[in-house]
Amino acid sequence: MSAFHGNLNFIIMLSKKVFWTRAFEWGALGGVVLFLISLLTVLAGWQAGFAATLITVLIYAALIYVTGRQNAVIAGRDGYPYARAFGFALAMMLFVGLVSGIGAWFLQNVIAPEYFAAQVAEAMAMAGGGEMSSMMAGMMGNPFVVILSSVLSALFIGGLVGLVVCAFVTRKPDVFGE
Repeated sequence: MSAFHGNLNFIIMLSKKVFWTRAFEWGALGGVVLFLISLLTVLAGWQAGFAATLITVLIYAALIYVTGRQNAVIAGRDGYPYARAFGFALAMMLFVGLVSGIGAWFLQNVIAPEYFAAQVAEAMAMAGGGEMSSMMAGMMGNPFVVILSSVLSALFIGGLVGLVVCAFVTRKPDVFGE
C-alpha cells in the first residue's frame, strides 16, 4: 500500500469522525433547546399546539442552515454537495431526537408527571377510554417508546425541513482553485 493511499484512508476516517462529532454536538444543542422549550411550556401551563410545532420547525431550519453553511466553509474548495448536506442534517436530527426524547421522558416521569397524567386522562376521555387507550397511556411511561418516537419525529420533520434548507447551503467544488 502506498503512502498516499494510507493518508487518504486517514483523511476519510478523520472526516467521518468530524462529521459525527459535529452532528452530535449540534444535535445535542438542538435537543437541549427543544427540551428547555418543553419545560417552559409545561411549567407555564401553556397548551403545546401549532406554535410549538412552528418553533420546532424553525429550530430545525436554523440548525440545518447554520451547520450547513459552516460545513460548506470547512469543505473548502472540495464543495459541499446536496447529498452530504442532507446526510448531515439527518445525522444531526438523530441526535436532536435522542436528546430531546431523553428530556421528554424525564419531563413526563420526573419533573411534571401530574401534568402529563392529566393530559393523558383528557386524551383517554376524548378517545372513549377502553383497553387500547390505557395501553397507550402505559407506553408513555416507557423510556424506549418516548425516545424512539422523539427520534422518529425529529428524523421525519427534520428530514422534510432539510429537503428544502439543504438546497441553500450546498456549494459546488472550485475546480480552478488552488
